[in-house]
Amino acid sequence: MSRCPIRTCVSRSCTDWCRSCRCCWRCRRPHRSGAATPTGLLGYRNAANDALPRTGFPEMFRNLAEYETYVKTLVDAGIVPNATYVWWALRPSLQHPTLELRITDCCTAIVDSVAIAALFRALVRHAVHHPDLNATHSAVHRALIEENRWRAQRYGTDGTYIDLASFEPISFRSWLEAVIAKLAGDIAHLGIEDDIQHLRSIPKRGTSAHLQLEYFRGLRKFGRSPREAIGDVTKWLRTSTEAGDFTARGGEPKGPPARQPLADLV
Repeated sequence: MSRCPIRTCVSRSCTDWCRSCRCCWRCRRPHRSGAATPTGLLGYRNAANDALPRTGFPEMFRNLAEYETYVKTLVDAGIVPNATYVWWALRPSLQHPTLELRITDCCTAIVDSVAIAALFRALVRHAVHHPDLNATHSAVHRALIEENRWRAQRYGTDGTYIDLASFEPISFRSWLEAVIAKLAGDIAHLGIEDDIQHLRSIPKRGTSAHLQLEYFRGLRKFGRSPREAIGDVTKWLRTSTEAGDFTARGGEPKGPPARQPLADLV
């Protein structure tokens, strides 16, 4: 990965996969800062970021020269001081010979973060060893990737997504199993089988956003006002984040609430 041309090609190859990395496990912000009710999105952060320039997925540069021309033009025009102000979800690092996966937010549980990082390692290794991967993607594929990105922040692991090979809808869990099968050799080479197995457990348990919404809904049924409920959720989320794992919740009816369809949670 030390050669920047390789990083540019790998970035293009991984773009489709990364939208599902995000939808899968990173959703942890269903509320907007200062608001007392859910936004209707499982991942609000990216929706907020979309108001800024140079966000979302990277452009479909064909080679390193195109990428460098883009950055140089911005710098020469005084728009940005350097490439770190290109805030794409996936970009070549300016300081290190690697790629930065920036689409994922900070997970509440450390073990979730480690598992997502493990999958990204396998994805990048696979792309490096298959340089022609996704090389024929067109503007149609790019548009569908953006559609998948929106569905990811709206529905997370509950959603269905457009498979870019068949153009057919596919559930998240089916996508995950297909990717794990495709990356089996890379996963074995890296010795990350346990981390990948943990990924399968997250949709069953629920992402951080699911657990926040369940807690919020339980508190509301328990008689807490929307602002009181969001305050309790915020305190629990801070405690859990500082602990590196989901901690016990207080102030709600006894027993964990059953997982509800997303439409009933917002």
